Amino acid sequence: MNISNEELKETDIPAPDAELRAIGRFAETFEPAAYWSDAWGAEYFTKSQEMLGNCIENYAQRGALPEKLAELRTCLALEWAILPYVSREPNAKQEQFLRDLVARIRELVRK
Repeated sequence: MNISNEELKETDIPAPDAELRAIGRFAETFEPAAYWSDAWGAEYFTKSQEMLGNCIENYAQRGALPEKLAELRTCLALEWAILPYVSREPNAKQEQFLRDLVARIRELVRK
């Protein structure tokens, strides 16, 4: 089930300490390719990977996360989607990254 940013409610978002499956189900409610396709077109793959890379780097270096809901949800969705290709379960740093993304999304939606 896809939930647009405009329709997203705090009750749709799991708590940061929820089971990872709940965070994963929430991550799957956003389709970055559909959201960014008009803006990025054929460059979607490259730009989405750049966005995720920058997000991970800023988080690792400064604990900083994107300020915009679409960017946060894109990073969450992409990070969740690539996990099965990287490892069976996220390591402690990856898990904390996912949880912090969810926490920041909740903050923005609450406002």
